[in-house]
Amino acid sequence: MKLKFLVAGLVALAATQAQAFVPASVIDNNKPKAEEYVQDFNSYKNQVWGYWATVDLSPNQTLSPSNKAAYTTSGQNILFETRWTWNTLRKMLGSNQFDELRNSIGIDEIRRLVDQVCEARAEVGKHKTYNFGSPLPWWEQKKQYLTELDSDTYHCQKHKPAIYVSGKRYDLSYPKNNASTVNLRTFIPTTPGSEYEVEIRYTKRNYHNSSNNAYRDVAVWVRGDIESAKLDGGSNASFDGQRVSLPAAPHASRDGHGFYVARIKFTADRFHTAIAIADKGLPDSYGILVNKVRTHVTKVNPNKETCEVLFPAGSQELLNCLNGGEPAPEVISCNLEVDSTLGNVVVDQAGYRATSEPWRYDPLNILHTKNFYGVGREGITTFNMASNGKYSGCPIKGKRLRLDEYTANNWDYERWAEQGLVKVKLSCVDNGIRASRWEVVETELENNYLITNKKIDKLFNDAKYDNCLLTAVRFVDRTHLIPESQSGYDANSDGFDVRAMRIEN
Repeated sequence: MKLKFLVAGLVALAATQAQAFVPASVIDNNKPKAEEYVQDFNSYKNQVWGYWATVDLSPNQTLSPSNKAAYTTSGQNILFETRWTWNTLRKMLGSNQFDELRNSIGIDEIRRLVDQVCEARAEVGKHKTYNFGSPLPWWEQKKQYLTELDSDTYHCQKHKPAIYVSGKRYDLSYPKNNASTVNLRTFIPTTPGSEYEVEIRYTKRNYHNSSNNAYRDVAVWVRGDIESAKLDGGSNASFDGQRVSLPAAPHASRDGHGFYVARIKFTADRFHTAIAIADKGLPDSYGILVNKVRTHVTKVNPNKETCEVLFPAGSQELLNCLNGGEPAPEVISCNLEVDSTLGNVVVDQAGYRATSEPWRYDPLNILHTKNFYGVGREGITTFNMASNGKYSGCPIKGKRLRLDEYTANNWDYERWAEQGLVKVKLSCVDNGIRASRWEVVETELENNYLITNKKIDKLFNDAKYDNCLLTAVRFVDRTHLIPESQSGYDANSDGFDVRAMRIEN
């Protein structure tokens, strides 16, 4: 081992000496730095005729998570994969057809089939096209480009559009040529254990909002350990796990081109970190405008050079050296147990609780079919999988997670308003590397809230769940965000309640 570290030291010294003899004349200060990747959308102007167009953000490339390296170029530009948002797919198919297909073939297959009839594209246009209050003179606005997080549908099949699954026809409906919101996804090369910043420059148009075209927040997913999310000249942005919510019209300063600047800092835990940006607006609404996306390293893992000399690139051994890696759970089991000795149910944040009724907060009630578990108003509780006194993981592909929100007297949200999120922690093997991620379990609502007397019925049937173990379920109460004007609001609510959690084949 001493010899290996000596080799590492010699390699580092040689690299340092080589760098010292690079003539200053050949250094291009405009070139991206090491581990810096940028997309400012100006390179797509050759696809824009006039002021705007729907364009291919990855020309001459077929992007797929199976080849994560393809999402960045040799010039360190970011390429994005354009996907329809859930809101748009639900609108195209209708809620009943969408929910049926989501539970049978999964969202990835829905996207693939719909793309054959109506391909998801991003709109790119000149700043001059969009009324967002640019401080630049009009001739400069005509030289700069941005993308809007929506896509027109004029290129889509118009005559009786439909998709087919097992011989059954599912009709599609989209207003002629109208916009629909999109999700932009990429994968950025990262070093596990190093710290990074995602910079997103965005804004909205200066149009008056209506109930149909109201702006929603921008959702950003970063598959790393998020440490902070802030806006230049403004307050912090909210984030929960790996999801950041950027307000469409924040109280923050703008850059010289008229855009808000969001900065998300995270620590990487894998060799390629997924980043996705989506407009949470309704289909056929005005899209959020994105001017630039940039990622760069802010603190290099101190073990990087040594580990990269000792172990092959992209190997599990290298991952373990860089950040300890992630071992598989001790036990493979889909049993649900509350082990008080192990302490597998953790109250991360108690929130407001009804102290006169402590039985409401017995973790055994999470699994009970009659009693219920109170998460607490603004509370957070994590149920870690366990079996026979050890932490465990459940091979989740093809299985269902089910649970109920309980409110007495069969009341609904309009009579007793409570809400929260249900999240799952998945430990997945990708290209031989095991890493964890948190996901919000989807519901029928746009914000994925589980509300009064509704249920969770999640089928893990997408390809992304291959080789995945369910290791934890987290309950995050959001009742405190309900406005007083909401019918059913009660200041004395102790948050949403859950029960009857089970895993079924």
